Amino acid sequence: MPDKMKSLELQVQDINKKLQQFIKQHIALQKENMVLTQKIHERGEEAKTKDERINFLEMQMSILKASSGKMNEEERIGFEKRINQHIKDLEKCMTMLNK
Repeated sequence: MPDKMKSLELQVQDINKKLQQFIKQHIALQKENMVLTQKIHERGEEAKTKDERINFLEMQMSILKASSGKMNEEERIGFEKRINQHIKDLEKCMTMLNK
């Protein structure tokens, strides 16, 4: 019986070591996941900022074209739609502020 007890004890120790390794690996993966999640969030914010900048520059370009009279019919219609959308958005904001 002492040999069986030693064998069982060795098996338990081996299982315990493996469990500790899995726990360490799990913790490391959780940390890596947190870092990657943060990077995804940062990249999303960067993309959002760049999209806003692009929209702003496109609007400036449209305004410059409109003021110089060098806008073709399709550009003029698109510009008017964007201006009308901005006006609607402003009206919504004003309505919300007045409530």
